[in-house]
Amino acid sequence: MDIMGKLLASQNKLVVQLSRGQQVEGEIVSLTQKEIILDLGAKSEGILQRREVSGQDLKPGDKLKVFVVQTENEHGQVVLSLERQTAHLENRAHLRGGRYPDWSKFTQAQNSKAKLQGIVMEVNKGGLIIEVMGVRGFLPNSQVGFDLLSKSSGGMETLIGKTLQLTVIEIDQPNNKLIFSQRGVISEDIKQQLKSFKIDQKAKGKIVAILPFGLVVDIGGIEGLVFISS
Repeated sequence: MDIMGKLLASQNKLVVQLSRGQQVEGEIVSLTQKEIILDLGAKSEGILQRREVSGQDLKPGDKLKVFVVQTENEHGQVVLSLERQTAHLENRAHLRGGRYPDWSKFTQAQNSKAKLQGIVMEVNKGGLIIEVMGVRGFLPNSQVGFDLLSKSSGGMETLIGKTLQLTVIEIDQPNNKLIFSQRGVISEDIKQQLKSFKIDQKAKGKIVAILPFGLVVDIGGIEGLVFISS
């Protein structure tokens, strides 16, 4: 292929658009014990949980047909699954007379800062897939409350099936993007304690939980998250 042809191919790759529920074919780029990274021919690579293909002898270069669960997580990756994750939502919509979930409820909740109840459905590298009122959204690791993190020392998978109180922090219905936060409001006492800390100050703390992406540390009654450096 000549230089112009390569440039055109590169440009075409960048404009590929993916949508939730869409079936795509990807080529395996790399594999770990937990995840499979696929080239989807789009601007972002896709991530598939290894457990979904347990028992299969796969290697880089192999191709898989998968469904888009989320067009972008907090790491910019496309979240994938071997099963169509939106099928149950379509069935529920059919039972309601063909009407799809009303996203205006999320806008109202965001504007009023109201709490919503959601169930943890799945776990991926970037956070949790949560279902609220028949719609799936994303709870990034950075938005999970410290109290919940401290109870997940056995792994984030232990949170699957739990009901959480959430607030809505981002809505993008055309791209099926719904982002939640599980962090509570910081009390005035905690705010005052935080003022006693300075940037670059060294402090001793007790490790409360060890997670795949970092450590939850208690420093004098205040819990913080130490992210693992990439």
